[in-house]
Amino acid sequence: MSHFSRTLCRIVYLAAALAALAPARAATPMLETNLDRPLRYTPEGTDFVITNGQEFFNRPLYTNTAFRVDGGDKPEFALYLPGRGGNLRIGIVNATGASKWLNDAAQVVTRYRPGSLIYEISDPFLGDGGKLTLTAMVLPVGQGLIVRVEPANTAPVTLVWAYGGANGQSLNRGGDIGEGQSVSREFQLQPSACGGDQITINGSSNSFWLQYASGNATAPTSTSILGLAPPGSKLAIGDANQWNAPDNLLASVGAATNTPVLVGQVPLTAGTPVYLALQRNPQPGETAPVDPTYQEITGEGPQSAGTPTTLLTYADLPKTFDAAEAR
Repeated sequence: MSHFSRTLCRIVYLAAALAALAPARAATPMLETNLDRPLRYTPEGTDFVITNGQEFFNRPLYTNTAFRVDGGDKPEFALYLPGRGGNLRIGIVNATGASKWLNDAAQVVTRYRPGSLIYEISDPFLGDGGKLTLTAMVLPVGQGLIVRVEPANTAPVTLVWAYGGANGQSLNRGGDIGEGQSVSREFQLQPSACGGDQITINGSSNSFWLQYASGNATAPTSTSILGLAPPGSKLAIGDANQWNAPDNLLASVGAATNTPVLVGQVPLTAGTPVYLALQRNPQPGETAPVDPTYQEITGEGPQSAGTPTTLLTYADLPKTFDAAEAR
């Protein structure tokens, strides 16, 4: 017997001996008694509902292109262009100047209604019986996000929001299940992702531009995202290292930083809705092909999947919201 054959026999013998020593594992049948799990989402009509859910970014809002917005149980949104397109986080400041992100509100009832996420938010900051209803959808044409915030019976509060962290980074599975970590972790804003962002504020139109360069050093591509805010908003640049603490983020406004994020504030008036929007501005000649399966099912053609012909203004947002809802 050759040396190779003797070695192979030893390996086979050792494997058989180890298998014999391993405890036997009985097959587990799939029975009602061992499949039961807590029901996290409750169906209500056409909605799936959860109260004080703990997941981020587990409910995508899709377009008929590769662009999507990842929302979730918590009212925070991550854009995927494809590639990281930044995070939008929303909060409130009460009359004493204390602040909190809506992610941390006392009660958040989240509804996924086909194509939209609706959050009914209650918190002591809003006063007894005060409530915010926040609705998020993708734009009806082009690529972007629109959010409507409706205050009802609220104490005097200021809406605060922050957006940043777009760098175009691609992920192995496009951020789908099966990445190296959960989507709740994968799409959290990292201050390092803000290092290449250039933010330009236009106070006269309550708007801003976030631009970043992505791609390789020899052939970089530039991406621009337009942000629209309500009239009367204060727009400024803060430090992304303070992202998780709104008090600290607001205090960082105006200080020099290499990790910029856009910070906005506007007073809320009970009964008067306000809108926020982010619109990706395509490059000249860029196409957004329709997924053929999506097109076959919906009948939607390239026009609704293609790039927007005009950039939005804040005055456009109420009718844009209605069009998104109708779609």
